[in-house]
Amino acid sequence: MRLRHIKNAEIIVKEYPLVIQKKVNIVNNTYLELGMGKGQFIIKSSIKYPNIDFIGVEKNASIILKAINNINIEKEKNIPLNIRIINCDIKNLTDYINEKSINIIYLNFSDPWPKKKHINRRLTSPFFLNLYKKILKNDGCIEMKSDNILLFEYSINTLIENNWEIINKSNDLHKDTFLIENNIMTEYEEKFYKKGIKINYLKAIPKSV
Repeated sequence: MRLRHIKNAEIIVKEYPLVIQKKVNIVNNTYLELGMGKGQFIIKSSIKYPNIDFIGVEKNASIILKAINNINIEKEKNIPLNIRIINCDIKNLTDYINEKSINIIYLNFSDPWPKKKHINRRLTSPFFLNLYKKILKNDGCIEMKSDNILLFEYSINTLIENNWEIINKSNDLHKDTFLIENNIMTEYEEKFYKKGIKINYLKAIPKSV
């Protein structure tokens, strides 16, 4: 179901103190989620790893307001959250993030953009893979989860073709004891898991040139 636009969402989001408005100087270990949705994954991650900084990226301001509400609920419990938010199109990430500053990029259930004319919008297309190489630290990686096997297979191919090494892979994440041990579920993942839908997972690093 499509989320209804919230009136003045863009203005409200811009004024929220955790929203990054300009290029940020990243010092600590920082993990980035592209397409944070309502924030379940990034909130749970921040609680589990309090010494890591998390940045969630989301284009839709109305969705960010939902995430902000969920963040505030946790803060009311006096739970410290190391979370910041970027409201932008992912292709413009370098306007906010310096090169070689991110440890991990999470691609959780990204839009598969199944039509051929939209192939360049997929977050594992060559354009985006090159962008990730710019902002990842030398030992950084991407982690991807998807219920869409066609997108997953496409991603494997484009990663290999664009000089990335796939170091972990599973077509059924929740049956892989080693990988599931530290897994944190997103909203979509919980729904898919309850329905018995298999979750595809991969972890990849850029090869040294």
